[in-house]
Amino acid sequence: MVRARRQPPRNRRIAFAWAQTELGRILVATTSRGICFCAIDADGAQERLVHWVGRHERGAEIVEDRRSLLPVIRQLAAYARGERRYFDVDLDLRGTEFQRRVWQAERRVPYGQTRTYSEIASAVGHPRSPRAIGNATGRNPVPLFIPCHRIVAKDGPGGFTGGLRRKHRLLALEGAARFP
Repeated sequence: MVRARRQPPRNRRIAFAWAQTELGRILVATTSRGICFCAIDADGAQERLVHWVGRHERGAEIVEDRRSLLPVIRQLAAYARGERRYFDVDLDLRGTEFQRRVWQAERRVPYGQTRTYSEIASAVGHPRSPRAIGNATGRNPVPLFIPCHRIVAKDGPGGFTGGLRRKHRLLALEGAARFP
């Protein structure tokens, strides 16, 4: 039996915009369901967005649309100034069930606090898998919105896709209680 290929729905759109903040340039992108991608390291950000779209929303049109993302840009700027502690946005998360559980646990880490990879591993029911938590954390498509910078190693800062200098800066901005 020959199966017909599913054609992607027409008019799918990924809107993106740049936010200029005290933390630097941040690229943020959204689908009709919510924020799907964020890059706080501007170098190569648009290429990474194109790669994300090719993997998760193949065939979608990528359109720069600052006006539709202005409320999100304002929230990012306020956060970067230390005037906002949370984001009031919907997220469109793409990942495995395990990754989504890890990201949800990371979203529950309060502003100004940190958790270790081991603590997140226990929270998601995999206490012996802190390395797997690190891998899932590193695949977080929406840093800041899912505050993966608040996840640290037992003996140091751990990694961060935006670089360790930026991780330290984010933790300092929040006045993190545990700042390795």
